[in-house]
Amino acid sequence: MAKYDRLTEWLKKPKLPLTFSEIETIIGERLPDSAAQHRPWWGK
Repeated sequence: MAKYDRLTEWLKKPKLPLTFSEIETIIGERLPDSAAQHRPWWGK
């Protein structure tokens, strides 16, 4: 399973706001610091 596969599957469900902590719980590891500091990180 690729690093973000679980997050991809979760995001296919009806959309709800997520905290960084919730995303980290879904993927099972910490996000890089740049995810919180740089909005363009999410466009990758």
